[in-house]
Amino acid sequence: MKNPQYKIDFLTNTITITKKFAEAASQMGNDEFTIMLELRKMGMRIQTKTVERSKEQCSHLTYIKMQNYIACVANSDCYLADFEAIRRASMGQSNPYQYVRSWFEQTFPNHAALPELDENRKIVVTPANYNQEVA
Repeated sequence: MKNPQYKIDFLTNTITITKKFAEAASQMGNDEFTIMLELRKMGMRIQTKTVERSKEQCSHLTYIKMQNYIACVANSDCYLADFEAIRRASMGQSNPYQYVRSWFEQTFPNHAALPELDENRKIVVTPANYNQEVA
């Protein structure tokens, strides 16, 4: 049976526990405390599980951040007009934010990368299908 509270890895000689389990194990007399005593007897290194978040999850791409990015690109007036049209169209969707975000990520696929600037110090927009060969 897989236990979500802790994981024993015999190859690396470590026991990985969750933060919730560690907090519960700090209180004497409960089941987690007893389990932790048994785990410590094994003589392995005990570490707390860390949650890895992708850069996309941490970015918190908001409407304001999208607008600020668009304002920095070449032909920003056209893109801002498109952005506002997409925002209005998104009101009929079940998830308006996801609708707008999908448009933004398709229109600006490299928005998270270091920008390439033109001679006017505006961000050069690389089309989504730029790397695909034309048949």
